[in-house]
Amino acid sequence: MWFGVRLLLILIWPLTRIRSLSYRHKPLPPITNQLLLNSAQKTALLIRTKQVSCVKVVEAFITRIRQVNPMLNAVVDERFNLALEEAKQVDILLAASTKSVEEIGRDTPLLGVPLTVKESVAVKGERNIRDNARA
Repeated sequence: MWFGVRLLLILIWPLTRIRSLSYRHKPLPPITNQLLLNSAQKTALLIRTKQVSCVKVVEAFITRIRQVNPMLNAVVDERFNLALEEAKQVDILLAASTKSVEEIGRDTPLLGVPLTVKESVAVKGERNIRDNARA
């Protein structure tokens, strides 16, 4: 009995190994946009000081998501148009603001920094996996 099981394992193992090799994923393309390599804090500072527009930052992240999401399947709901509209509003807000860079940093430290949220977290107007409805 044990001999038969061992023989079967010896015969099957190479087949499973060959099959697992065929499932290897292609490596992700390298990050070419420097904005994607900045920390959230640095990105927020660049936006606050108007060294880069919030729209440019969001566009960089959208481009990267579109580039890698087919391989990762990480972003379920794409709300790119809404994100760009929100980024435009941040740029308008900063252009019209009378606050200093320090005040903006204190009051809204991550203003304009893009983020993703798991669908298990309730976000107004978005799908929520826990109750399978829009929040």
